[in-house]
Amino acid sequence: MTPMQNESGATEVVESKRKPPKFETRMLDDTRAETVLSGDFSAIQKAVAGSGVLDGLVYQIAQLGSYRKPVDDAAGNFVLGFVDAMNPRDPAEALLCACFAGWWAQISSDRGQ
Repeated sequence: MTPMQNESGATEVVESKRKPPKFETRMLDDTRAETVLSGDFSAIQKAVAGSGVLDGLVYQIAQLGSYRKPVDDAAGNFVLGFVDAMNPRDPAEALLCACFAGWWAQISSDRGQ
């Protein structure tokens, strides 16, 4: 869903054909996991432009946990979606967006204590 303005200037949400970036953590055994990526990472890839930041960014986001969950894909996908929605222009903006969204996801999950 994407917010857009209609002819009268009012904002409405419309369905987008673009699939946002997403990941899923799959446990291979008690100590190993793999992260499977899906969706369109083009906005983030453009910002980090082959700098190796994308791998590190996704790795760190995938490590995000929440209250009583050492790894939380929902919290991580919130962060990834926020970075994507902010359409960062360079690696610094991508990392700052991830830090802010990660902080927000963490304090939001702490309320469940």
